[in-house]
Amino acid sequence: MPFVDVAAIRETLEFALLETFESGKDPTAGTMYLDKKSGFFDSIDQLSAEDASRQVIPGGTTIVAQVYHSLFYLQVLERYMQGHKEKANWDESWQVRELDEAGWSELKTKLKTAYQRIRDYFKTQDDWEQLETGFPIVIHTAYHLGAIRQMLKLI
Repeated sequence: MPFVDVAAIRETLEFALLETFESGKDPTAGTMYLDKKSGFFDSIDQLSAEDASRQVIPGGTTIVAQVYHSLFYLQVLERYMQGHKEKANWDESWQVRELDEAGWSELKTKLKTAYQRIRDYFKTQDDWEQLETGFPIVIHTAYHLGAIRQMLKLI
């Protein structure tokens, strides 16, 4: 079996998670997504519930829905990493489209908390097969981050 550098995998995953969710270690510098402050949290933190609940194109989704789906995805993967293999109801992950300020604040807090739990989990892993489950999180979240960044241009 070839040698697997678990520390390098963990470091790469940590970098990708940090860049995707928190805009990297240095908020004054660009990120792997090019722009400063272009991570998930920086993109949504200053957004009002009204703007986040706005459907920017007819038949389209909202930023609230994108964030709720992203939280749902993190929660499903977290349960999977804990050994639960139940099938997720992905249609349910798109049901929340509008929130008031309190609900929007709570959703953002839940997303940050779920992200932090997952990030902390990966910091303790020495099994590369466990670590590799983190990369789909980065990829999936990057897709929805891109959708949110495009929607922000229309608000």
